[in-house]
Amino acid sequence: MATPRSSALQAGKISSTIRPNFQVVSALEESTHIPFTNMTGICVIELPKVNPEKKPIGKLTKLELCLEYLRHADEEGSEYQDALIRLGERSWK
Repeated sequence: MATPRSSALQAGKISSTIRPNFQVVSALEESTHIPFTNMTGICVIELPKVNPEKKPIGKLTKLELCLEYLRHADEEGSEYQDALIRLGERSWK
Protein backbone atom coordinates (compact mmCIF):
# COMPACT_ATOMS: atom_id res chain seq x y z
CA MET A 1 0.00 0.00 0.00
CA ALA A 2 1.43 3.34 -1.02
CA THR A 3 1.79 6.11 1.53
CA PRO A 4 0.04 9.43 0.74
CA ARG A 5 3.39 11.07 0.07
CA SER A 6 4.63 8.40 -2.34
CA SER A 7 1.28 8.26 -4.18
CA ALA A 8 1.34 12.04 -4.53
CA LEU A 9 4.84 11.79 -5.95
CA GLN A 10 3.77 9.07 -8.38
CA ALA A 11 0.74 11.09 -9.50
CA GLY A 12 2.57 14.42 -9.38
CA LYS A 13 4.45 16.05 -12.20
CA ILE A 14 8.13 15.37 -12.80
CA SER A 15 9.97 17.77 -15.06
CA SER A 16 13.51 17.61 -16.30
CA THR A 17 15.96 20.11 -17.77
CA ILE A 18 19.11 18.93 -19.52
CA ARG A 19 22.25 21.03 -19.82
CA PRO A 20 25.69 19.81 -20.87
CA ASN A 21 26.96 17.37 -18.18
CA PHE A 22 24.18 18.36 -15.75
CA GLN A 23 20.52 17.43 -15.39
CA VAL A 24 18.02 19.09 -13.07
CA VAL A 25 14.97 17.05 -12.05
CA SER A 26 11.99 18.54 -10.21
CA ALA A 27 9.28 16.48 -8.50
CA LEU A 28 6.12 18.51 -7.90
CA GLU A 29 3.33 17.77 -5.41
CA GLU A 30 0.15 16.63 -7.21
CA SER A 31 -2.38 19.26 -6.16
CA THR A 32 -0.28 22.34 -5.33
CA HIS A 33 2.56 21.72 -7.83
CA ILE A 34 5.02 22.86 -5.17
CA PRO A 35 8.44 21.24 -5.61
CA PHE A 36 9.29 18.62 -2.98
CA THR A 37 12.87 19.87 -3.08
CA ASN A 38 15.03 22.13 -5.20
CA MET A 39 18.15 20.17 -4.26
CA THR A 40 17.79 17.28 -6.69
CA GLY A 41 20.33 17.01 -9.46
CA ILE A 42 22.65 14.68 -11.28
CA CYS A 43 26.13 15.78 -12.18
CA VAL A 44 28.32 13.64 -14.42
CA ILE A 45 32.08 13.84 -14.00
CA GLU A 46 33.99 12.16 -16.78
CA LEU A 47 36.97 10.83 -14.85
CA PRO A 48 39.06 10.01 -17.96
CA LYS A 49 39.01 13.74 -18.72
CA VAL A 50 40.48 14.64 -15.31
CA ASN A 51 44.16 15.59 -15.55
CA PRO A 52 44.56 14.95 -19.30
CA GLU A 53 47.94 16.74 -19.21
CA LYS A 54 49.23 14.11 -16.72
CA LYS A 55 50.39 16.77 -14.25
CA PRO A 56 52.45 15.40 -11.36
CA ILE A 57 50.27 14.76 -8.31
CA GLY A 58 52.11 17.45 -6.34
CA LYS A 59 50.80 20.09 -8.76
CA LEU A 60 47.12 19.02 -8.58
CA THR A 61 44.51 21.11 -6.76
CA LYS A 62 42.57 19.48 -3.93
CA LEU A 63 39.62 18.84 -6.27
CA GLU A 64 41.86 17.38 -8.98
CA LEU A 65 43.55 15.20 -6.35
CA CYS A 66 40.20 13.77 -5.19
CA LEU A 67 39.04 13.15 -8.76
CA GLU A 68 42.36 11.56 -9.68
CA TYR A 69 41.97 9.25 -6.68
CA LEU A 70 38.47 8.26 -7.85
CA ARG A 71 39.82 7.67 -11.32
CA HIS A 72 42.40 5.22 -9.97
CA ALA A 73 40.34 3.77 -7.08
CA ASP A 74 40.24 0.29 -8.62
CA GLU A 75 44.06 0.09 -8.64
CA GLU A 76 44.23 -0.92 -4.98
CA GLY A 77 47.79 -1.24 -3.73
CA SER A 78 49.41 0.52 -6.70
CA GLU A 79 52.24 2.94 -5.99
CA TYR A 80 50.36 5.75 -7.76
CA GLN A 81 47.23 5.25 -5.66
CA ASP A 82 49.30 5.07 -2.46
CA ALA A 83 51.00 8.36 -3.41
CA LEU A 84 47.59 9.96 -4.03
CA ILE A 85 46.40 8.82 -0.61
CA ARG A 86 49.53 10.08 1.17
CA LEU A 87 49.36 13.47 -0.52
CA GLY A 88 45.62 13.69 0.09
CA GLU A 89 46.03 13.01 3.79
CA ARG A 90 48.57 15.83 4.08
CA SER A 91 46.64 18.36 1.99
CA TRP A 92 43.32 17.89 3.81
CA LYS A 93 44.68 18.42 7.33
